[in-house]
Amino acid sequence: MKRGKMKIAVIGGGRIGQSVRMLLSRNGKQVFVWDMDLEKPHVHHSLSETVRGASVVFICVPSWGLRSALRSMKPFLAKGAVLAVFTKGIEKGTKKFAHEVIRDECPKNPVALIGGPFLAEELDRELYGVAVIGTPNRAVFLKVKKLFFGTPARFAHVSDIKSIALAGVLKNLYALGLGIADGLGWGANAKGWLAAQFIDEMSRTGALLGAKPQAMGAAAVSDLIASGFSPHSRNRRSGEEILKWDPKSIASESIASYPSAAALLGKRMKRLPYLAALSGIVLRRKDAHVVFKRFLEHAG
Repeated sequence: MKRGKMKIAVIGGGRIGQSVRMLLSRNGKQVFVWDMDLEKPHVHHSLSETVRGASVVFICVPSWGLRSALRSMKPFLAKGAVLAVFTKGIEKGTKKFAHEVIRDECPKNPVALIGGPFLAEELDRELYGVAVIGTPNRAVFLKVKKLFFGTPARFAHVSDIKSIALAGVLKNLYALGLGIADGLGWGANAKGWLAAQFIDEMSRTGALLGAKPQAMGAAAVSDLIASGFSPHSRNRRSGEEILKWDPKSIASESIASYPSAAALLGKRMKRLPYLAALSGIVLRRKDAHVVFKRFLEHAG
């Protein structure tokens, strides 16, 4: 590592991981990237070389790979290193959110859970991204925020980390529905109406699961608007893909997290028309044309 440069580690060399690397490298930081796929760009070091000595470690892996990544990296993790986490999902089986998985595996490291609209493709084009960092420790928030001074990345602070975790999961589920609308060929009028219904239901879902309204607005609603209308959103694209093949073959947080989210809601899901209907589409392969037509039949 070059003397005088802060070392940053990025675990996960996908789109957001590469964007974080680019932004911080331009900002004079020494950034090491590690990914299981050694063919990905800028993956030049072993996991131990990547993590050892890093003051902040950005975790950019999906929920189904999070615990494994943490267990592999924690022997090299510096005491007090901040774990800045982009994972927006629920772990299958345990039904735990990303920050809860981290508390299991790395309980002594402070966590900054990152949510909100932060599309990698736009950051790469020097367009603004406005993220929300969930952490009860304001000093941790400021440490992460400071890394990005002078870049297009902007950050707001929310102390309730659970609300940011819920916001990320719910945003994905509702972005999936807006992608289904795209796949069905709905125009801007119908999709705009649907987005309004989703924002209302998503807010009620967050309240049922204990999320604070402020966090839902800052992280979930803003992210749904960005992701639900962006061609770059993986979860929105999953909605288009779900009309073409088996949902079980689609690797996205929305598909992976839906069964756990439904289990957490239990009988309360009867009060949530979209999430209840999504069960038929995702788990029983009901015809999305029929399901979504019913939404429009209740318009007005």
